[in-house]
Amino acid sequence: MSSGTILLLGVTGGVGEAVATAVLARGYQLIVTCRSEAQREKLRATGRYQHVVLLDLGSNASIDSAFAELAQLGVDRLDALINCAARLHGTPLEFVSEREVQELFQANVFGTLRAAQLAIPLLRKTRGRIILVGSLAGSFVMPMTGAYSASKFALEGIVDALRRELYPWGITTSLIKPGAIDTRMFQDHLRDVTREREALQGEQQLAYAPLYRAHERSIPKTKALAVPTHKVARDVMRALTDSKPAARYFPGADSKLTGFMVHVTPDAALDWFSKKVFPLK
Repeated sequence: MSSGTILLLGVTGGVGEAVATAVLARGYQLIVTCRSEAQREKLRATGRYQHVVLLDLGSNASIDSAFAELAQLGVDRLDALINCAARLHGTPLEFVSEREVQELFQANVFGTLRAAQLAIPLLRKTRGRIILVGSLAGSFVMPMTGAYSASKFALEGIVDALRRELYPWGITTSLIKPGAIDTRMFQDHLRDVTREREALQGEQQLAYAPLYRAHERSIPKTKALAVPTHKVARDVMRALTDSKPAARYFPGADSKLTGFMVHVTPDAALDWFSKKVFPLK
C-alpha cells in the first residue's frame, strides 16, 4: 500500500474511472475533479474520494477557482497530478471553425498547461509526478483529426519541456500515449461525424462526403481493436510508481507497434496508407 495525495482530472470518463480505481487500490488519498455540480454530488455520494472539486479545463477561470478551493481545503502538497481529461473533434481542416479549434486547444493544451502550472508548487514539496494521458494522434495524423492531432502534438512539446525544466526538484513528467481506447467516446464521435456529414452542402458535400463515410466506417472497426481502459490505467500506475518513470508509455500492442512504425515509415508511405483507408474519391 502507498501513501500520498493524488489530484486526478477527468475522473468521469472511462479512463479516469479506471485510473481512480487503480489509484485507490494502492492506498493513495485521491482528489478528483468534474465539470458539473450534478457530477460532483454523484461522486461525493460514493464516499471514495478525499475531495471532489469543480474544474473545467475549458476555462482557465474554473481551473484557478479549483486550485483556490484546494488551498481553502488545506491541500498544500500533492504527490502527483494525473490528467485524463480531453476533448475530441473530427472535421476536415478546410472548414473547421475557429471556435472549434479554440475549444480543443483550451481543453487539451492551454487548460492542461494551466493546471500543471498551478500544481507544480504543490508537487515541488514532494518531488511529485505529472502524468498526462495523450494520444498516438500526437504522432500520427489521419484525415478529419487535424485540429485534434494538432492539440496533441502541442501536448508532446509541453511534456518534454516540463520534464527538462522540472528535474532540479525531482518532479518527473510522463505522457501516456494510447491509440484507440474502448470508451463511450467512440459512439459519441460516430454520432457527431454522421450529423456533420448530413449537414454538408454544395461543394463541401461533393468533396468531403466520401471522406466522412470512410471515417464513419472506420470508427466501429477501430473500436473493435481498441485497448481496454484498465490497460491505460496500468501504464498510468507504472508512471506513478516506477522508480525511474519513462517519458512515454504506450498501452497495448497496437500503440507500441503504431508508435514505432510512425517513426520509421516515410511520409510518402503514410500518405499512401491514408489515401487507401480514407479515400476522397
